[in-house]
Amino acid sequence: MKFRQIENASEYNCLLSCLATLAKHYGRDYQIIFSSNWKLQYNSNTVNKRIGEKIDIVSKTDIVSRSIKFHGFSWKMHPYEIIVNHENILDSFYPILATVDLYEFKFSDYFKKYHFTHSLIIKEYNLEKEEYLCIDPYFQYAQYVVPKKDLIICLKKWGEIELYNMPRDLCAEEYIKAITEDIMEVNYNNDNYKNIKSLANDMYNNMNIAFEFDEFRKNLQAVPIMNSIRKVTMYRSAYSSLLDYVYNLYKVESFRVASILIKQSVVLWKTVKGKLLKAYLTHSINREKITIYQLVNKIADTEKLATEQILLTEYN
Repeated sequence: MKFRQIENASEYNCLLSCLATLAKHYGRDYQIIFSSNWKLQYNSNTVNKRIGEKIDIVSKTDIVSRSIKFHGFSWKMHPYEIIVNHENILDSFYPILATVDLYEFKFSDYFKKYHFTHSLIIKEYNLEKEEYLCIDPYFQYAQYVVPKKDLIICLKKWGEIELYNMPRDLCAEEYIKAITEDIMEVNYNNDNYKNIKSLANDMYNNMNIAFEFDEFRKNLQAVPIMNSIRKVTMYRSAYSSLLDYVYNLYKVESFRVASILIKQSVVLWKTVKGKLLKAYLTHSINREKITIYQLVNKIADTEKLATEQILLTEYN
C-alpha cells in the first residue's frame, strides 16, 4: 500500500496530516477539514502559569459534518480499550488512523520525558513478526516498525475513514457561507485582535524568559511558548490553504487577499518564535523585548485586516 504525500503536510497538525493523506489515498479532496475557528485564546489573568501555557486555539467548528458535505468522507475514533479487550481488531483492515502517547512511543524524542498525543497511520501488519508498519505524515512521512506489544502500550485511540457518495452541485456560496461562519467566530467581539494585543503587552511587561524556557532547556521543542506558537502558525497556514483552494475553484478575490494577509501573519509568528529562542540562548531578552512587542502588535493588525476582508464577501 503506497500513500501519496499531501502538499505542505508539516504545516498541518498531526491529525489533519493523517486525515488528508488518507483522503487523498481514497481519491477525495480534503481542504475543508482545515475549516475552523482559529481564534487565539489568551487569558492574561491566569496566575502561576507561563505565558506559553495561556495561549490556545479552541475550535467550535464541526469539521466532520463539513467534510461529509464538501468532500464525501468523515472519520470515527474509538477508545484504546477496544484494542485492549480485542487485540486482533487491528489485524483485520488497513489503513488505520492511530493516536499514540509519545511518552510511550520509542521512536519519539519525548519518549519517557513528556506526555504528548500524536497521530499516525498504521499501514500494515506483519503477522509472522507481529509488527506494525506505521507512517507519520507530519514528520515527512517517516516510517516506523512497531512491535505489537509496544503499540498496545502507547495507543490511545484508533479510527478509520468513512466514505460517502461524492457531493454534487456545490456552489461558491456554500463555501463562502461556511468560511464566513468561521470568521464570525474568529472576529466575535474582536476577541482575536484583543487577545493578541494582550499577549503583546504581557510579553513586553511580564515575561520571565527563564521561567518560560529553563525547565525544558534539554528539549527546546517542548517549551510551552514555542509549542503554542507552532500550533498557532499551523492553524493559520492550514486556513490559508483552504482559502487558496476556494479561490482556485471560484475566484473569490477577497479570499485571495485574506490568504495573503494570513500568510504574512504566519511569517511574523515564526519570526517571534525565532526571536524568543535567540533571546533565551543569548541572554538578550531585554534587547529583543521591544521588537517582539512590535511584531506581535503587527500580527494583531494583520489578522484583523484578514478577517475584515472575508466578512466583506457577499453570498446569497
